[in-house]
Amino acid sequence: MSTYDLIGENYNLTRKADPMIASIIWNLLDLPVGKMLLDVGCGRGNYTNALHNLGGTMFGIDPSTKMLQKAMNNQPSIKWRIGAVENTKFVEEFFDGATATLTIHHWDDHQRGFKSIYDGLKPGAPLVIFTSTSEQMKGYWLNAYFPEMLEKSMAQMPTKIHVANALLSLGYELVSETLYSIHPRLEDQFLYSGKHNPNLYLDAGFRSGISSFRLHCTEDELASGLSKLTADIKSGKVFEVINEYKNQGGDYLFIKAIKV
Repeated sequence: MSTYDLIGENYNLTRKADPMIASIIWNLLDLPVGKMLLDVGCGRGNYTNALHNLGGTMFGIDPSTKMLQKAMNNQPSIKWRIGAVENTKFVEEFFDGATATLTIHHWDDHQRGFKSIYDGLKPGAPLVIFTSTSEQMKGYWLNAYFPEMLEKSMAQMPTKIHVANALLSLGYELVSETLYSIHPRLEDQFLYSGKHNPNLYLDAGFRSGISSFRLHCTEDELASGLSKLTADIKSGKVFEVINEYKNQGGDYLFIKAIKV
């Protein structure tokens, strides 16, 4: 069963395409309107639809039947396909570009996944990845409240070097790396979206759309972490904790590569 089959029906109550993130992805793709774009790990199609609205002709793929059915119902004009990218063979040199937004940490095999995308891209076509790295996650103040969950999440999250080496070994050229720091008006409530608003993590509905809380946080750690966080919010100590974790490494990362 796909990770996101477990997250369930209420995913879109908290998870929406953030306009700023979608705009950055679109600008990094740097393609004319109408080009055929592959969106890997598209889920319910939030960013697929956002890129469609910006001018892309979209093709979304995701291993979760539950998520993809919602995507199909919401936007039947877009091409959708069930499947894990590592096990999918695309028509060779078909796509003008590809995106992978907050998904590569769920792949079983990055080499195979990036190879599948590479085969489907036309020569010179861009791949834009939006992700966090294990290095960046060490700077999340959530470590002070949910250390075991973050440790498991970091183990699942590939390092920047791992991603770069996988891409280079397949013949991609790395074009750019752009750091992204959470802004207070972020509309997509993924793991560290509450960076500036710790009260969000006290909301079970907010946590329900985040795979780390669903997969990597035990009931005991959740209870303990929430108790400590509640007390620190009440006393104001949480802002001291947040300040201790300030760093210049960004919270997430955009990676752009092209098929040579």
